[in-house]
Amino acid sequence: MRMNRLVYSLLVIVIAATGCLAKGTHIPDQPGTISGAVSAPGLQNAVADREIVFTDATSGRRYTTHTNNVGDFTIQVPQGRYHVNLTMRPGETMANKIDDVGVTAGGVKADVNLVIATPK
Repeated sequence: MRMNRLVYSLLVIVIAATGCLAKGTHIPDQPGTISGAVSAPGLQNAVADREIVFTDATSGRRYTTHTNNVGDFTIQVPQGRYHVNLTMRPGETMANKIDDVGVTAGGVKADVNLVIATPK
């Protein structure tokens, strides 16, 4: 009888823990994902292999990624808030301002879009 109660208690704990994780509870050490795109209207080949630096607003630690051949990027980082910096080429400016990006453990921030201004 005592063994059955122990097995039942352990089973309840396992089911409860699994249910919490399924509802979106994230493990703190699990990285978050930031993704988006770099675009440059009117500039051919301007978005491939662009460096993007994400700097943790608290620790100052930097995480770097590069765009693919069509300007898309994805990076996994620890939970936190990040300053976003697209490495610009001579004569380029940003057409939009990007606020700090926040990401949670296991979360996804998928709409970080950086636009390079078309030269006049």
